[in-house]
Amino acid sequence: MRKHILFKSLLTVFVFTAFTAFNATHVDARAYKIYWPTRTVKLTIKYVDSETNKEIASRVIQTNAYKRRLEFWSDNGALKKKEPWYVSSTPEQTTSPDLTSKGYTPPSDDVVNPAYRGKPNDNDIDKINWSRSNDYTVTYWHRTITATAENPGDPAQPLETSRPEGPKWPAGTTKDYLTHSVSRTIQYINKVTQTSLSPQVVQTVDYTRNALVDAVTGKLSNYSDWGSKQPDFTTIDSPKFSAQGYKLPNPITVPKVTPKPTDSDQKVTVYYETTKASIDAGDSTIIAGPKTIWNPKDNFISAKDQNGDAVDDKDVVVTGTVDATKIGKYPITYSYTDENSNQVSKVITVNVIASETSIDAKDSTIVAGPGITWKSADNFISATDQDGKPIKIEQVNVEGTVDTLTPGDYEITYSYTDQQGNKVSKTITVSVVAGRLTFKEVPETLSFNESKISNRTSETLRTDPNWKMIVEDTRVDKNSWRVTAKLVEPFKNGSGESASENILLFRKANVSDQWITKSEETNVFDGISTKGIDDYDVSWSQDSGPIIQVSPGTVKAGRYKGVIQWSLTDTPV
Repeated sequence: MRKHILFKSLLTVFVFTAFTAFNATHVDARAYKIYWPTRTVKLTIKYVDSETNKEIASRVIQTNAYKRRLEFWSDNGALKKKEPWYVSSTPEQTTSPDLTSKGYTPPSDDVVNPAYRGKPNDNDIDKINWSRSNDYTVTYWHRTITATAENPGDPAQPLETSRPEGPKWPAGTTKDYLTHSVSRTIQYINKVTQTSLSPQVVQTVDYTRNALVDAVTGKLSNYSDWGSKQPDFTTIDSPKFSAQGYKLPNPITVPKVTPKPTDSDQKVTVYYETTKASIDAGDSTIIAGPKTIWNPKDNFISAKDQNGDAVDDKDVVVTGTVDATKIGKYPITYSYTDENSNQVSKVITVNVIASETSIDAKDSTIVAGPGITWKSADNFISATDQDGKPIKIEQVNVEGTVDTLTPGDYEITYSYTDQQGNKVSKTITVSVVAGRLTFKEVPETLSFNESKISNRTSETLRTDPNWKMIVEDTRVDKNSWRVTAKLVEPFKNGSGESASENILLFRKANVSDQWITKSEETNVFDGISTKGIDDYDVSWSQDSGPIIQVSPGTVKAGRYKGVIQWSLTDTPV
């Protein structure tokens, strides 16, 4: 906010009254007189346009009264004591009107304090009372609204949407007035035939400026200077057409230029003259590998001098190298300079690609036994050569053996080396086992029916009466086994509150009920495996097995969750 404090006394009127009343008194036998002079200031506040100096709002008149105590010696009239002026009566502070809706800035004074504006001078010790009138001016400036190239003006629309009845955008604020460009066109021409050798290049410098509009009058005040984010025609290297039989262009480089916004569009012509000197080479693709070798002669085709005669390859300069062991694209330049110092060149690319050699094999598990055999083809999946073509197992080197009578893990390595020397291999494991006892299927969730809190001990059965686990026994010598359960995480509701530890009961016919807790394993199933059968169900009747038993006062309403750990152990008889 811009603030200006202007004191402008256009008219000052003093009105004198009679001397103030006084009192005489004595201090140490020396008399003095007391006076109470008053000052009245009538302040007229005017609200003025800074440009026209005309009043743009109703005046406000404030009257302020001040008083002070003065003491003078009676014998010589000298001042004995003065007290500060104080306000005996004053109106409220006056807030200047907000005229921003008419296009003005905030005023020079937001608030006019009458006591501050009319307060008498401290050196004023006149004994008489007097009044005076003062003018005070509050100034308003015109706001400026800016139209930009990104947000230009529209003469059909008001300057501000908040002032639909206010002035509209003036002419000269649309985008056409706020944007401008200067171009440079570069042509590449055969000097003899005057034909184009390459598409022309057009460079453009785009300029923008802002339009400044008076928010009060709606008139166009001024324009900012033209500006550009990229004010230059950048340097352009003329293309070389040596491979097409041309000498170096003239000019070789079109220089950088910074145009002025007032400049006309520019045109530059680059000329080319022919030469019989030429050179040719071709791209190629090779497969990376430790045995791969690249020679510059592999890609060279031919070269001719300025007379069109063949050039020996020893006069050709080759720039660039190829690492045939690393994948990538390698640019190689073949160049020749004739007797006139005209250079012709050809850039080719040697693309070193990865070998598509691959090999794959898989792990496997077999059960030990006298009738069991193993072949390398059993675990072989596939293999390809450097071109990605399949190869047979006979072309693959296999290292390692498997003893099918002795349990253990046997590592087998399949490998293949392609023509470029790239070797791939895959090591797998053949596990020879005597059989195993393990859980084959265990559902992640064991759910119980919903129940209501009661004042008596209640029991809740499993939601799925057919819930079960499956035990797999592939051991050669099958025997008995046991499943035990343990509560590894107590039952808790959504608020994290724990239920009683004795809540999960295991029931089995002819056996006393047991609690499944976190303190010890509880036997929940005894199984006996038989020859020829590998899978066994672990299940219970609907009214046996795990059951929720709730005693009064041990739980609150809610959904409880806990974690049961099932353990499978070999229990030979």
